[in-house]
Amino acid sequence: MGLKHEETWVEGWNTLYEKVEQEPELLFLAFDWSEMTEDDALGFIQNQAYEGYQVEFEEVWYKGKKSLRFYRGREIS
Repeated sequence: MGLKHEETWVEGWNTLYEKVEQEPELLFLAFDWSEMTEDDALGFIQNQAYEGYQVEFEEVWYKGKKSLRFYRGREIS
């Protein structure tokens, strides 16, 4: 894994930590709307970086709570 991949991974984790700090009750969702734990979300970010992709997320409402829905983003170049 190259430096860009590691930077993408660390940036993704930092963004997630900031969101959780701002909104501690966030739910985490995979692209297919299945629920994930915070650890699962961190693992998804890391795995996607290893595979050469950025992770994108969108803020959505799910079961009446603010949530982050994760999906594979652009290829890391």
